[in-house]
Amino acid sequence: MAFGFAGAHRTGKTTLAKLVAEDLKMTYHDASVSKIMKEAGINAVGDVPLQARIEAQEFLLKRYLKDLQWAPRPLVTDRTPLDMIGYALGELTMHNTDAALGRRFDDFCDACIGATVQHFDTIVVVRPLTTYTADPSKPPHNLGYQTMVQLLIEGAATFAEGNVYVHRLYTSDLQDRRLQTNAWLSDRMSNIVEMSKQVRKH
Repeated sequence: MAFGFAGAHRTGKTTLAKLVAEDLKMTYHDASVSKIMKEAGINAVGDVPLQARIEAQEFLLKRYLKDLQWAPRPLVTDRTPLDMIGYALGELTMHNTDAALGRRFDDFCDACIGATVQHFDTIVVVRPLTTYTADPSKPPHNLGYQTMVQLLIEGAATFAEGNVYVHRLYTSDLQDRRLQTNAWLSDRMSNIVEMSKQVRKH
């Protein structure tokens, strides 16, 4: 089973995912976008044409799923395909794409939702922190952009909800985040074990 953290950049997903994986004795899967993109020669935070952006996102999803497929279970990862929806759609405006390219973005979003449902049991949506720590490997310090991406990711989560368990973290305190997430995932793993026992009885 896989448990994923979703949310915009600089929301503390990676820090939290590592702590939770350690607490629950699960594999931590580093899904670093910048690392994958760098290996492909793509500047993930660069100002690139829209065609190049969707090509990069499609490459990222394919590579991400390939890596995720072989990672030991149970695992915790700090990115999900829902995040990819946020960053893909964050590039669109009313006038910067034609119908064909718009359809390509739409198909990409469908693929991301499908991948989330297929590979994840639970998604924890992490809300932005009260402070923003800049990092040159991340998008520029632009709180409006961070908010837009966050809202897109949260919207995407509603499309997966019902097929995937979705929890939303509203607190910015790391210890509270850690305790809440540990409780959610521990309960979920216990439920999965119990359901497995019931299946074996029948």
